[in-house]
Amino acid sequence: MAILIGDIGGTKASWCLASDAGESHFRTQGFNPFSHNESAIETMISAIRSEVITDEALEVFYYGAGASQDRWMNRIIDAFRSNFNIQHISVHTDLLGAARGLCGHKEGAVGILGTGSNFCWYDGTSIDRQINTLGWPLGDEGSGTYIGKLLVRALYYDQLSDQACAACYTFLPKDRLEFLAKFKQAPRQNQFLSEVVRHMKPYMYIPEFQLIMDNAFQTYLKVHVGDQYLNQKLNFIGSIAFYFCDELRSAVQSAGYELGEVLQDPLQGLISYHLTHN
Repeated sequence: MAILIGDIGGTKASWCLASDAGESHFRTQGFNPFSHNESAIETMISAIRSEVITDEALEVFYYGAGASQDRWMNRIIDAFRSNFNIQHISVHTDLLGAARGLCGHKEGAVGILGTGSNFCWYDGTSIDRQINTLGWPLGDEGSGTYIGKLLVRALYYDQLSDQACAACYTFLPKDRLEFLAKFKQAPRQNQFLSEVVRHMKPYMYIPEFQLIMDNAFQTYLKVHVGDQYLNQKLNFIGSIAFYFCDELRSAVQSAGYELGEVLQDPLQGLISYHLTHN
């Protein structure tokens, strides 16, 4: 029997196939029912089939964005069972994947800061306390989508210095209407906004950029974390947490918390969790 472990986000999915022959790693397009239609499941499954060329029985551990709803959980399970020799399949949320990837079998406070955001307390096995999120465009505080909105608003509302505007115009159009046209045409607008943020990284010496990032992280901590985790280590998964770790650490410490482990994605931790568990 082989074990297939997946960390599935809205943009991309990272996979590991572990068997007696060793481990193989690959990536496919991601899937999130809140931003994709059902055909995206088949696209993802087709890509997996091209990598998992075996009739061996599979034990699948799927950790995905939007996987908490029974309808989508059952749809994902059916898609795998229709295409592979499935001995067992478990479908879990990306938040549980983040928790197990970061903490393994130990308890801890876990946050996601990527295209979207989330937060929970993990008891070493399952999620004990989870903050309800509104997703984008109403929530996702501290996420790439949220920070992208703050930056775009500041730029096109003429709230930035000449230095900050010059930096923005290296990756955003000068014309507001041109930006709006590109934004409206984007197939996934939340991802479009989040991708803007990665271009800020070389310019984080600019005070306005520092302020935008700090405001976003402070809002996340106030809304999603709260006072009950003061003096606790906060662990994070996600591209925003990973690439802006210095800014996140500053915000976390100034708010009275301690920054724990920060990873770009949880897959390696999930591999350790399941292979050790098995």
